Parts: sequence; structure tokens; C-alpha cells
Amino acid sequence: MQVGICLFHEQPDGSLLSRPFNFYVFPGASSRRRIVMDASTAHFHRSNNMDFNKWVMQGVPYLSAAEYDAEAEALLAVSTPQAQPKP
Repeated sequence: MQVGICLFHEQPDGSLLSRPFNFYVFPGASSRRRIVMDASTAHFHRSNNMDFNKWVMQGVPYLSAAEYDAEAEALLAVSTPQAQPKP
């Protein structure tokens, strides 16, 4: 549902400055994934201020490796000119 990364920058005095980033992820529109959640999970997320609208509407789309490969193959098939038989 969320991905978090943290970048660290060394300061001139040797200390570290951390810069955390969090963002929602949601399956891409072409994904055939099902979203299934137990009621207790939904209650947990809601009680911790999860914004389900933001998750669905603004989540960064992603595909699994297999989905990506299928999409890439389909795009290549459409964009690759077919060889014409010689007369």
C-alpha cells in the first residue's frame, strides 16, 4: 500500500541528515490484480488515518515483472514493422 525510502546526507560536521519519503502504490490500470482486505485490516488502516481515496486515485501505478513483460511484448508487437514478403 505504501513504499517508504529514506535518503541520508552527510553533513559537514559528520552528522547525518535524513530525508524520508512515503508514497502510496496501487496496481496499474491494466493489471488484473484483485484488491482483497479483511475488515480488521481496513479498520486498522482507517484508525491510523489511511486515506483510501488518495491510495486509489493518486497511488503510483505498478506492474509485476510478468505483467510488465506482457505489456512490453504487446507494445513491441504493435510498433515493430512486419517484414513484407518479396514478390
